[in-house]
Amino acid sequence: MASNKKILALITGIILFLGCPDPVEDPDPPTTPIWVEKSQPESFSEKGIDAESRNRIILMWHPNEEIDLAGYTIYRADTTLDNDFVKRFKIDLIQNIGADTAFYDDSVSNYVDYYYFITAFDNAGNESDESDTLTYMLLNSPRLESPVNENIFSNFTFQWMDLASNFTYTSEYVIRMEYFENSKYIPYWICRFLNQWYGYENTDPIPFDYFPRNSGSLPLNVLEVVGSEEYPQNGSYRWKIKAISEVDNATNLDEASGESDWGFFEIQ
Repeated sequence: MASNKKILALITGIILFLGCPDPVEDPDPPTTPIWVEKSQPESFSEKGIDAESRNRIILMWHPNEEIDLAGYTIYRADTTLDNDFVKRFKIDLIQNIGADTAFYDDSVSNYVDYYYFITAFDNAGNESDESDTLTYMLLNSPRLESPVNENIFSNFTFQWMDLASNFTYTSEYVIRMEYFENSKYIPYWICRFLNQWYGYENTDPIPFDYFPRNSGSLPLNVLEVVGSEEYPQNGSYRWKIKAISEVDNATNLDEASGESDWGFFEIQ
């Protein structure tokens, strides 16, 4: 009798094993990631691929919405590798909970064209199709001269050294000025203008006077100015400058630039 029970149990186990289908793996890869559209250099909010101070290129993309999303992979190529894309950076959302959809590439060299595309992968290891390809070149960062760590009056002049090299010349500059309020810096004034100092950008500090946006007569080399319509009030401020060498003629977007660190100052 005991032997019959063992045989019955064995048969039942075999039936249950054969009757249960194999777990179905997820066959669907994530959707293709989409890059954040690049903003104009003079926009209040800086978005998209861009130069950053300290010799970095920033990449931004929109987050995927799959519940089983595991992360992203960034592929990079450059002109020194005959444009062969290499898997360079893996952003693992499991290992980096709350990781932002922005990445700073600090393993770049100046005066090299870099190309990027991004893919998404899920917990099952499926990888999405490749995104569009972006490109950018990092230039030498300009060096701020003044105002930096000083107290000044509201009628003042920005000064900087360009530091361009490798037979590359700056075509445009963008000055971005912010003021400190409610424990954070807020955009105050931004000006985009043409380089009119060819020949001595690296020998003497370049001067550019601050002017309110509603000034009766703007400097002839100004392309765009946004922000304050008056001279700044007393308070804490900071500024930085972007030197642009290449601009897409169809979009007016910069494709090669160098950006300074922030310089801090007080107006009294």
